[in-house]
Amino acid sequence: MALTPMLHASRPIRLALLVVVPLLVPGGFLDAANGMADPRSAKITGVYFDGYLKGDPEPEEAVRIMNTDPNRVLDLGDFALTDRFGPRRPVRSRRAKHKGEQATSNLEDALDDDENADGEDANNPEMNMTPLEPTHTVRIPQGTRLPPLGEIWIAHKGSAFRQVFGYAPGLEAVDTDDKVPNAFVSPSWLSLPASRGVLAVLGPDGRVVDVVAWEDKSKKLNRSDKPLDLRNIPAAGWNGPAIQLAGANIFGWQGQVLARDRDDDGKIVPDTDSAADWDSSFSRRSLGGDPVHRIELPGQTRFASARLTDVQARVTCGSAPENQFKLLAGAFDRARKRIRINVYQFTNSYLADRLLAALKRGVQVVMLLEGVPVGGMPDDERILLDKLATAGAKVVFLGQKRGEPIKPRYRFDHAKYTIIDDDMVIIGTENYGNTGHPPDPSHGNRGHEVAIEHPALVQQLVDVFESDTDPGHQDLVGIHDDALDSYGLPTRIPGFTLEPSIKKGLYPERREPLVVEGKMDLELVMSPDTSLSEKHGVLGMINAAKREVLVLQNSIPRFWGKGAGASDETPNLALMAVVEAARRGVRVRVLMDGTWYNAEEGDARDNDDTARYLNELAQREGLDLFAKVVNLDTAHLEKIHAKTVMTDGEQVLISSINWSENSFKGNREMGVVIKHPDVTGYYRELFWRDWRASRLYRVAVRDKDAQLLSEPRLGAPAIRRVGKGEVLGVVTEVARGTDRGEGFLEIPLEGSMSGYLRANAAGDHLVTSSETRYLYGREVTVEGRVLEVIEKPKVLLLGLDKPKDADFQVVIFNKLREKMKAQGADPAASFNGRKVRVKGTVSRFKGPQIEIQNPGQITLVE
Repeated sequence: MALTPMLHASRPIRLALLVVVPLLVPGGFLDAANGMADPRSAKITGVYFDGYLKGDPEPEEAVRIMNTDPNRVLDLGDFALTDRFGPRRPVRSRRAKHKGEQATSNLEDALDDDENADGEDANNPEMNMTPLEPTHTVRIPQGTRLPPLGEIWIAHKGSAFRQVFGYAPGLEAVDTDDKVPNAFVSPSWLSLPASRGVLAVLGPDGRVVDVVAWEDKSKKLNRSDKPLDLRNIPAAGWNGPAIQLAGANIFGWQGQVLARDRDDDGKIVPDTDSAADWDSSFSRRSLGGDPVHRIELPGQTRFASARLTDVQARVTCGSAPENQFKLLAGAFDRARKRIRINVYQFTNSYLADRLLAALKRGVQVVMLLEGVPVGGMPDDERILLDKLATAGAKVVFLGQKRGEPIKPRYRFDHAKYTIIDDDMVIIGTENYGNTGHPPDPSHGNRGHEVAIEHPALVQQLVDVFESDTDPGHQDLVGIHDDALDSYGLPTRIPGFTLEPSIKKGLYPERREPLVVEGKMDLELVMSPDTSLSEKHGVLGMINAAKREVLVLQNSIPRFWGKGAGASDETPNLALMAVVEAARRGVRVRVLMDGTWYNAEEGDARDNDDTARYLNELAQREGLDLFAKVVNLDTAHLEKIHAKTVMTDGEQVLISSINWSENSFKGNREMGVVIKHPDVTGYYRELFWRDWRASRLYRVAVRDKDAQLLSEPRLGAPAIRRVGKGEVLGVVTEVARGTDRGEGFLEIPLEGSMSGYLRANAAGDHLVTSSETRYLYGREVTVEGRVLEVIEKPKVLLLGLDKPKDADFQVVIFNKLREKMKAQGADPAASFNGRKVRVKGTVSRFKGPQIEIQNPGQITLVE
């Protein structure tokens, strides 16, 4: 059965188990053995109060109710929603009654106990000075029953709710949709202001069943508005202050569902009738603070984790640049019925040719892509997608139609997966471009991709794809529809033509995809649904690790939130999990991308800052933890684009999820955890290859009797002697205590072997200009060519190599420059364009630099 997204009257859905239950249950639908659920089983699980559509109240406003009883049906007949405990606004105009806004029955007596007919509060003389809006009530019609753990959305206007959420609510207050049953309102829909509000559920007897209260102190109140006062709420309904929305997360509250916290199974956490039940999506929640940390936007899916344990499956392991093109192109070639693709970008003409061939064979091709990628859609993608659409492929984008106020469900569609004939899924870390799927294996990104054949896992992904491409969603834009970005043709650059080429590089590895068959565990991990579960996925793997955690990531910011200086308040949960694993005694290695935009000096959240933070922490606490930014020159990679975690040599996560807050909480992302030693071993071997190929710096041995040891400990067996002056490449610094002199340097040898040199046996650090940014405070020797000379009033700056990812400079103050001139050589002229050797301590001023104190620190190499 195909997935119905956000089922309004179903159990919270596991990916592999989907049950659709009727909303209005006939009177005979009753568990005779267990009876009906207690009315207190009704809980508010979502409030949508700050929407996109215009109106007062906004037409798509809605409230979600859940039957929290896991075994019995809940009869919701004659339950009511009320705003009686919230602040009431001054009367500005009488609301006209709408069709469907009918008076309630006996429930009115309970609601009107403290009110006069004109809506004034008889117990509060201050409030009687100005006429106030009356209490608003929404009563649920008789015959409405929820199955165990079922949920229902009750909307202001069903047609508006459908427009925003992409599907119909269970009930509507104003009759706008003949297919949606009506609730009864008196005198009109609820008052749910975005600035502050209180919503209560009342049972048929008028007693409070559940309450939620919120407040956004960043929104200014009108002079006549009253502040939030919770003293009138019964103690059984709410305890403590209201939920504080201001600055809760990186998203504004417009278009966000205020959602109750849930566990991994989709059940709500134990109810404390307080703000603590509603804060899982708040950025300031630390590791261990909630079972699942997620933000909910309208129309998003709400899957729960579903692990397939000890199942027989077939997995093909691929990697870029070695063989990932071969894996995906081969999957396209084998398709006979249908290819479904969800990918952030598609720019590879050779993959497009395989899809065109599939279309000629009669294969149906459906593609979902990000409509407004960072930097805009490149012209080569426009041409390729237009060609595929012309040949018969269905191409749609996640985007926003021009003039449409409703924003997309996901900030970006950043997933990268394909479904072949409903019997194979390919899930990876790479876009379908020339570096993520390079036709020539000598050049490309470090990327990972797996093809999995298991019917239950395939069906799970089919459900996700069908939900995300359901035509009811307003954020799906056809390739030739008018939108904020001009999809398809014309190209941005007039006269742009596609000229396919195959780039070659120096990457030396050659290997075929690895096929693994046997018993294994499989689990989909997706954002925003399950990716921040503390028992599953990224956090769950790291939290459960006992021996080893290996992280290969494109991007790991030190902290989340909106601005620098908020690191203590907005922790990166994945990074916290890594640190806690190291503190448990787990061996942890973190390798991150070194492309210039991931290692800019001016950005405190870039990978270089994260590596520095982790290494300093490891040094202080004596942890078996080391992090570094990949040396792309020595690893011969275009960049690290993989987002992979391996634990204990047993399980591996392959996903599209960067470790930014938006990737976890805002994007549509897709990944899979595979527990099998051979699958994990394939990617673990590549990790260590990249780690060993990524040089930190070189050292010249200063001791004449130094030895390389087999382990980083005194007394370990020696591998060989090294002579004084011999230059060795260093790939890891293994700390021992707090004195670097007590540590060891890992030196890669032939094959997969390493030797360990005592740090105090090493002499000068020999580095390239790009390597200096990781060695602040160290004395180094740098060689490079002076490609830029900048003369300032007090200083002369020499730019070495001037790579955009390093920007290393030599600083010569004018006093020393004059001295050098007097000796017959002006450094501005004598060094310009020449290769030089510079010795000194690396300091930081907007970037790495060495200040020259005496002329002998800089000499010509040529």
